[in-house]
Amino acid sequence: MSKKSLIVGLCAGVLAIAFESMSVGTAMPTAARDLGQQELYAWVFSLFVIGMMTTTVIGGRVADKYGPVLPLYAGFAVFAVGLFVSGFATAMPVLLLGRTLQGIGSGAINIGWAVVLAHAFAPKERPKLMGIFSTCWVVPSFIGPPIAAWLTNTLSWHWVFFSVVPLLLVASILCAKPLAALRGEHDLDADGEQP
Repeated sequence: MSKKSLIVGLCAGVLAIAFESMSVGTAMPTAARDLGQQELYAWVFSLFVIGMMTTTVIGGRVADKYGPVLPLYAGFAVFAVGLFVSGFATAMPVLLLGRTLQGIGSGAINIGWAVVLAHAFAPKERPKLMGIFSTCWVVPSFIGPPIAAWLTNTLSWHWVFFSVVPLLLVASILCAKPLAALRGEHDLDADGEQP
């Protein structure tokens, strides 16, 4: 298993969630004016958090039973669908659906990478990697809002969501081979055999 590829891929996934999380607040005033129903404004953020909290719990149980690969890739897929739903939204309820899907996906990704960290890396490697993943949250808090403002003013608020898709695609591609190897090891462990 290529640990470097896995680390970069997981970082790309964390960056995708962090960038979207930090950027949506900048784009939302414009999106709300465009879509109407501004009384639903707060739900754009609340539904994301509710979805994330729900799948963090469910994803943890799935990861315990089947390994971390299933929740991680399910998270990538659902998060991507949520980005497209939000990006193509022409009404506030559609944006709310997209944000809910993004929250569900991000919760699964977060629990997935945490369990991957425990399965694929030695205890002495984990603190350094946690620091790297924390940085992947800090950097978007500085660059996310200005980039989101530029996208919103230059293209449209829809691109704040679309712009995250390539990063998510890179994460999926880089993680594919290492996660396949990790899944094979988990399957062997589940059968009571040594990898």
